[in-house]
Amino acid sequence: MAPANIAVSVDRFTLERSTLPNGIPVVNAYAPGLREKTKPLADRLPEVMDFLTGRYGPYPFDSTGNVFVQVNDDGPGTSPQSMPVYLGARSGFMDLLQVVHEHAHQWYGVSAGTRLPEDACLSECFASHSTWMWEQAKNGVDLDARYRAIIDEKRSDPEYWREPLYQAGESPGFRMYDRGPLALHALKRQIGDRSFDRLLRQWAQQNKHSFVSWPRFEQLAQQISGQDLTAFFAAWFRGTTVPPEKFR
Repeated sequence: MAPANIAVSVDRFTLERSTLPNGIPVVNAYAPGLREKTKPLADRLPEVMDFLTGRYGPYPFDSTGNVFVQVNDDGPGTSPQSMPVYLGARSGFMDLLQVVHEHAHQWYGVSAGTRLPEDACLSECFASHSTWMWEQAKNGVDLDARYRAIIDEKRSDPEYWREPLYQAGESPGFRMYDRGPLALHALKRQIGDRSFDRLLRQWAQQNKHSFVSWPRFEQLAQQISGQDLTAFFAAWFRGTTVPPEKFR
């Protein structure tokens, strides 16, 4: 276990234990006053895990669950190994998409951990994109329409494109959370659904319990798709302006 993936939560928790259909143990922990609000989210964990294993392959750990606490209303969701901790569980930001996001990190960011800070898109871009896939699968969201609408809105906004998602020696900024899933959807459009789905699963499984780098992901994407994606990755992940029309 990487030290960054360790968390200690101390409170007078109410604990609920169960198992997933495949037998993996589940522990949900509720700090005082939070069970009523958050139990409906915790109860959907089997559905969330079924969805994520369908995209990324077998779950990489031997237990799972959630910890709901209230540090402050701005407290983020976090993803310690096997059991996400939600630090603002009483706030209006606590919803099912946050649960999907943090559990997606178990594959992308925790099991396949980032080697260097500059590789952080391999964690946050993919966890954020997981919520896009969830919304498409569960709510019928048209992701192509969302993608086109965002590009139309942001194409003339240089600030939106200013920070690259990957730059050697530099940590990417908060654009991982919004431009990250947009770029991954562009990759899906570029290489096709079948290659993209294979890429997501193969990356998570072949890098289980290891540290990974963004250039290696680019190599695997080219290998699986059979395409030269150098210019595509330069535009979407390394660039600082709106990608050219041929890659949109």
